[in-house]
Amino acid sequence: MGYPDYFFLGKIFRTHGIKGHLILYLESRENIIFKKVKTFFIAIEGELKEFKLKEIAVTPPNIRFALDEIDTMTKAETLLKKDVYLPINVLPKRKKNEFYFEDLINAKVIDSEKGELGLIKEILNYPQQTLAQLIYNNSEVLFPLNENFIERFDKNENTLYVNLPEGLIDLYTENKK
Repeated sequence: MGYPDYFFLGKIFRTHGIKGHLILYLESRENIIFKKVKTFFIAIEGELKEFKLKEIAVTPPNIRFALDEIDTMTKAETLLKKDVYLPINVLPKRKKNEFYFEDLINAKVIDSEKGELGLIKEILNYPQQTLAQLIYNNSEVLFPLNENFIERFDKNENTLYVNLPEGLIDLYTENKK
């Protein structure tokens, strides 16, 4: 589930010690200056809840952290497998032709061969690569957000121009015909 004005940082995957410390698997590839981060936003029952950071140690791909409100292992266990988000405004300012993956949510995608494909519904971060998800001809389509496939992103038009590999879209739509 996406949250406007926030980007997905990672998922809490285990506790650490008895004082409520947590370990998050960092899935975001954005250039974040964690010294400036004072709060985490954790998705709980479909809503983001703000938690003040008491302590943070970044050792990619993991982050060990403590929250003000969480001071026991029992309390920490309630946050296991929860998604953590940060506001987009913590990211460094973009240069003229740069964009963050989160900028692409709800952007129109136009492929050089197939034409308009639809709107990006979600950005999926995996260790191997980041994917964009959209619906094309009533089929879910995933494609890599890879510099080899992205021609350009027009911020004013909110349009991503791509040149996807031949047959990629057909893999998702062939069996639906």
